[in-house]
Amino acid sequence: MQDVWSKRIVVGKSLTVYYLQSESEKCHNLFGKSKKSKDFKFASHLFLVKENDVLVFGMECIVYKRLNKSIIFVAKVDSSGLGTHPASSSGLAASAIETVIDTQYKEGAVEVEVTLFAISQGQYLFPESSENGHKRVLSDSGLLHWWVKCLEMIRKDYNPDEEQINEAKEKKSSAEISSPVTDKHLAYMFVPGLPSLRSYLPNSFWKQGTAIQQGKAVDMIPRYPDDPKARYLYELQDQRSEMSVAEFWDTLSFRQECCSGKLVGFYSLILPRRLEKAEFPGNKTSGFGLVLPPKLYRIIYDSLIKHSFRSPSIASQSTKTFLDETIAAIQRVDGFTMEKVAQTIDGNAQPAPPKKREPELSQTLNVLQPRKKKK
Repeated sequence: MQDVWSKRIVVGKSLTVYYLQSESEKCHNLFGKSKKSKDFKFASHLFLVKENDVLVFGMECIVYKRLNKSIIFVAKVDSSGLGTHPASSSGLAASAIETVIDTQYKEGAVEVEVTLFAISQGQYLFPESSENGHKRVLSDSGLLHWWVKCLEMIRKDYNPDEEQINEAKEKKSSAEISSPVTDKHLAYMFVPGLPSLRSYLPNSFWKQGTAIQQGKAVDMIPRYPDDPKARYLYELQDQRSEMSVAEFWDTLSFRQECCSGKLVGFYSLILPRRLEKAEFPGNKTSGFGLVLPPKLYRIIYDSLIKHSFRSPSIASQSTKTFLDETIAAIQRVDGFTMEKVAQTIDGNAQPAPPKKREPELSQTLNVLQPRKKKK
C-alpha cells in the first residue's frame, strides 16, 4: 500500500491516509428491473488525507460486485484547498482508486471497471471549503483534463504503453498476448454536447464514447447515486421504452440534467486482469482499511459533511473533532487497530521541475459550458 501512495508524494514530505470501508450490502436496482441487477452487492470506501493538522483531500468510492466483476464508482472527490501540495490531487485520487483496484484483484476479480461522472459543485466532502479563499475554480478544459490525467496515471500502472505493446508483438504471436495488450480502447470519455474530444484524449488507449454501446438502455446502463442520467432512465423504464443505448447517449445532451448550464463528463476505465501482474508486487493493501457495519459507516460519513472548512483555523478544529469522534466510535469494531485505519506515508517522488501550474482539484471543479441548441 505504501508504494502506490509514496511514489506520488514529494520526497521529504509525509501525509496521513485514513481508510474506512462498509460491509457489503445487497444492491437490487443497479440496472433497474433488468436481470443484470441480480446478485450485485455494494460496499462504500472512504479515503481521507491529512497534512499536518488538517484534512486536505477526500474520496468516496462505491464498489459494486457480482461474481468476478467489480465496478468501482467514484462517487465524490474533494479537496479542502488547505494543503501545501506535497502531492497533486490527481495523484492522490489515482492512489486511492488503485488501492481499491488492488483489493478487488486480490479478492478474485477478473475484470475491474472504474467509472465516474464529473460535474461541478463548490464542495463535495468538505462543507464551506469553497469560502476559505484557497479554492479556485477550474476552467472547463481543466475539469476535463484533470480526470483524464488521473485515469491515465492508473491506466499506465496496470497496462503497458504503446512502445511495450509493439515490443510484445514482435516477440509473441497475437494469441499469446494478454487481452489488455491487444485491446487499446481501455478508457472512454463522453461529454454530452461536445462533438469532439480529440484534444483531450492523450493516446490510442482512449476512445471518445462510452463503454456501454449496445442493447436496450434501461437494461444495460447502470444507475449510480446522484447520477444525472438516472432520472432519464427511470422515466424510460416507466414508459416501458425500447430506446437503445446508442439513442440514449445521443439524446442525453438535450435533457435538462445535461443542457441547463452543467454539462457532465462520463468516464470509464476497463482493466482486465493481466496474469503476469496478478500479485502486483509493491502494492500491498492487505490489512489497511477497517470494515464497518453499514449503519456506522453512514453515521461517520454524515458527521464529516457537517463540519465546516470555511477557514484554516476552523478546518483544523473540524479535522480534530471529526477524527476524535470517529476513533471513539470505531475503536470497539472487531479487528480495530490504528494501523488499519490510518497510515503515515513518506514521499519518495522527486519534485517536478518548475513549469506552468496545471489545474488541480484543490480548486473547485467548474461546470462545463453547454452547447447552444440549434435554432
